[in-house]
Amino acid sequence: MMAKEYAPVGTLTKTSIMLGCGETPDQVVKTMEKVRVAGVDVMTFGQYMRPSKRHMPVSEYVTPEAFNKYQTLGMEMVRLLFMCLNLTYFGLEKYSYFLLPWTC
Repeated sequence: MMAKEYAPVGTLTKTSIMLGCGETPDQVVKTMEKVRVAGVDVMTFGQYMRPSKRHMPVSEYVTPEAFNKYQTLGMEMVRLLFMCLNLTYFGLEKYSYFLLPWTC
């Protein structure tokens, strides 16, 4: 069952992924497509930041240009709201890049 089947009408659903953990751009795009098919309304993208040396190292710092490409793709997916966050282990550190208007 989907979460929306249990929620009141108009409830938004959201999911998030952390980038910089070794994923490929193709894996990110495939994930975005699956999220769209699942009917999720909001998707956030964050840059993984290693909280301590005991944790997994950052594989890659995702560039603003790469976030822009994901934003453009998200816009093409129509219903998907897209937000990029610069996150640390302790929460939002600097800013959010994009929040696309709801287009459906």
